Amino acid sequence: MKDHSSNEAPSSDSMLGFHWTFATVAHLHLHAISPTNQLSFWQKIEYSPYIFATVDETVRMMEKKK
Repeated sequence: MKDHSSNEAPSSDSMLGFHWTFATVAHLHLHAISPTNQLSFWQKIEYSPYIFATVDETVRMMEKKK
């Protein structure tokens, strides 16, 4: 898989990723969240590691399914 990441370090107050536990659509859509320090209580749950995976984690999960 081609790496489209930049050489810039990501902001410590932002995150990119995908929800992975819900298959409500037949495609992926990327979430870009910033600033993460202003997430509400419910958003912190919605974007927690239990149901939200980083781009790298998502790529690893998809490669395992090949």
